[in-house]
Amino acid sequence: LNVADVDASVAFYEAFFGVPAHKRRPGYANFDLDVPALKLALNQSPPDASGRGPLNHLGVVVGSTAAVDDARRRLSEAGLIAFDEGDTVCCHARQDKVWACFNDAETTEIYTILD
Repeated sequence: LNVADVDASVAFYEAFFGVPAHKRRPGYANFDLDVPALKLALNQSPPDASGRGPLNHLGVVVGSTAAVDDARRRLSEAGLIAFDEGDTVCCHARQDKVWACFNDAETTEIYTILD
């Protein structure tokens, strides 16, 4: 989610989920919950003048690079790959990922955390 004040948002979600943030960096935080299964990343950014709202993108975490490769093949065959990022650093972690884009605005990634 894009948020105006990451510290205030972290305080809200820590109270809401009842657990501390999993990772904190300047202008960034994430929650990595087992129950319910959820990875919520908060990115501090100014209000979006495009009217898209606070949703930055959706992500699906998978357990391995092989699972990302399977998704990469499936999305490629369906003509859905927007861009491919192997062994990249994002959200303060090394990841292997592939992205799909719907309607030139709604982006979704399938990724695994390498480090």
